[in-house]
Amino acid sequence: MSRRRVFNEAGDLTEAAFQRRVVGLARAYGWRIYHAPDNRPAVSAKGKRQRPQSMVDSTAKGFPDLVLLRGCRLIVAELKTRTGRLGPGQREWLDTFAELGDRIVRLDGTVAQAHRPQVKAYVWRPSDWDELHEILRGVGTGFVQERRHDLDPMPGEPPVS
Repeated sequence: MSRRRVFNEAGDLTEAAFQRRVVGLARAYGWRIYHAPDNRPAVSAKGKRQRPQSMVDSTAKGFPDLVLLRGCRLIVAELKTRTGRLGPGQREWLDTFAELGDRIVRLDGTVAQAHRPQVKAYVWRPSDWDELHEILRGVGTGFVQERRHDLDPMPGEPPVS
């Protein structure tokens, strides 16, 4: 049975472990979740392709890690470790999604100004854990859920920072 790595060599939370925590938090607060699969071409240490070329779509390069939907709110989030940097295409995707918050295009093609942004784009790191709770539970939207402290780090586990 393989164990998932939670911390890297520097003692920081791995991106995969952080993503599992964010997905759990989003589920607990009632969000619908889509995780974009890794779209990078996978190559082994010996230089052999591990994924068929047909699985790689260069137009999707940099698509955000998570798409979250609850009611009329849409969040896209790129997850990074404490020191992780945005890669090629990631900033462009986030900026494009963020522009949607300024206007809503109806199915009939007309444009309506949103009274408040309905679409938000974020780069989240483990140090943003408290902000994540606030955003996902709906602070500032008129639909605020009680904070789920049971979803904070487990007793004996280092705090997320």
